[in-house]
Amino acid sequence: MRIAIVGAGIGGLVAAAGLQRDGHDVTVYEQRDEPAALGAGLTLFDNAFVALDAIGLGDVVRTVSSDAIGRLRSGQRRPSGQWLVSLPPSEAPAIRSLHRVDLQEALLQRLAGGAYRWETG
Repeated sequence: MRIAIVGAGIGGLVAAAGLQRDGHDVTVYEQRDEPAALGAGLTLFDNAFVALDAIGLGDVVRTVSSDAIGRLRSGQRRPSGQWLVSLPPSEAPAIRSLHRVDLQEALLQRLAGGAYRWETG
């Protein structure tokens, strides 16, 4: 099936990669003439990687992201700050961070040749 996706943002590129992986002929259209260095840092938790792994993109994103944040201490505190219940850091979900542009570029590289078109106007 031939599918057109309008917009080469993260959502459009993830959709395109997943559809292409399933054997569809996908073209992504973007009005900018090149990827824009817009946006900021992103934080991805375990559930994001469950979804990305399901469409074959988990390893791509792991390659361009960092686990520098590590694991946050999680639990419940009193208003005073005293811990009532604390989840050991080793059991807390993994957290990875990356810049939006790095993710977009990795996703663009993942698309099979010529699957996206930059068009102004």
